[in-house]
Amino acid sequence: MSHINLSKEDFEKLLVKQFQIIYRDLNGDPRKTCMGRGLEINNGWFNILYDLSVKLEAIADEQSLHLKNNPEYDGADTRIVFAQIKEKFGALRVYINNWPEDRKQIEDLVRMAEQQSSIMCEICGEPGKTRSGVWMLTLCDKHHEENQRRIAMEQARYAWNYDLFTIRHKFLSRVDFESDHVEPWDQMKWEDLPVELQDLLAPRLKAVINALLIDSFKKERK
Repeated sequence: MSHINLSKEDFEKLLVKQFQIIYRDLNGDPRKTCMGRGLEINNGWFNILYDLSVKLEAIADEQSLHLKNNPEYDGADTRIVFAQIKEKFGALRVYINNWPEDRKQIEDLVRMAEQQSSIMCEICGEPGKTRSGVWMLTLCDKHHEENQRRIAMEQARYAWNYDLFTIRHKFLSRVDFESDHVEPWDQMKWEDLPVELQDLLAPRLKAVINALLIDSFKKERK
């Protein structure tokens, strides 16, 4: 397997340079092709995609030769081209346009790449497994733990914002501020809140974060 260590931007440039046929739509007009959005995967699967691209570009080269030698060729570009490359349900998904009549070879190559991705961490490329949860992701143990922490913090932040929204409507209307000037709600700092609100929110936020983190780590160790 190849060893690609590039940013997504640099990897896309490499693909366009080395595989000019199958990536001819990469970063094109997003109104015409999903490839206009670029690669919709993380770095851990770059090696899989590169190896697949080597094989598919070779097939596209054969198609070019066939078209060149076809006296009835009308100029239409019927060579295979990537239509979209993304992650779906924790695995690599590759979509192709201009399938040839005999598509088994290409289907087998794509299927093999997608299967490889299902046991390889999408972030770093190390061995991983597909994890269920808010999203299905294939991750190694390290990046799964980091992802669980991120999700827990996002859930805690959502709960915190919900508490603020609720209190804004049910509690703040009954609080007397020392001045008539009140900062916009989403710009207020902790120290700007009335003491009554600080006393109410502090234990609630701490409990939410602890509960979410403890729950996520319990599920991870099962």
